[in-house]
Amino acid sequence: CYSKVTDNAPDFVDAFIASANANFSLGNTEKSLELYQKALTLTPDDPQIHFILGTVYSQLGDFVKSIDFYENALEKQPDHILAAQNLAAIYFSMDQDEEALIILQPFADYSDNFPDLCYRLACYHYELENYPKALEYFRKAYKIDSSIKDALYKMSICYFLTNDLNQAEINFRKLLKLFPPAQEIYFY
Repeated sequence: CYSKVTDNAPDFVDAFIASANANFSLGNTEKSLELYQKALTLTPDDPQIHFILGTVYSQLGDFVKSIDFYENALEKQPDHILAAQNLAAIYFSMDQDEEALIILQPFADYSDNFPDLCYRLACYHYELENYPKALEYFRKAYKIDSSIKDALYKMSICYFLTNDLNQAEINFRKLLKLFPPAQEIYFY
């Protein structure tokens, strides 16, 4: 379907992207990459195409290419929060927590609207053992989206690690009450 459009309108970027998306979802990775690259050739300054390619390469496990495309997306659109989150996640997975935090920190002001961003910022601070800052973001994440039970759990751990044992116990009890499967948690 899309191949007829791309053959008849070789400058119609949206057709290349739609065709690439369809091919990728069908597992035709090489064809999808070829089509995304064609779209990128037609509109090299489009941050969304760089973002999409970053995502595809990330899913393929090619983090070097993925990082390049996410960085290009952010260079072309500095407020591209999804590119920043995905880029930070790659660095985090590579145990480069400080780099991940540097990438996300400029977006901290937006965190009240993005529970995933709050949660990631909290996790990065947690890994860097900055527990007060981690608590701040875990609280925000949980306040925005109370289904993020791991935020409640890690809040409890942060309270424990900062010697606020009373608040740690309150949070653990809340966790056990709200999420019964969590009753497998053992207190030592």
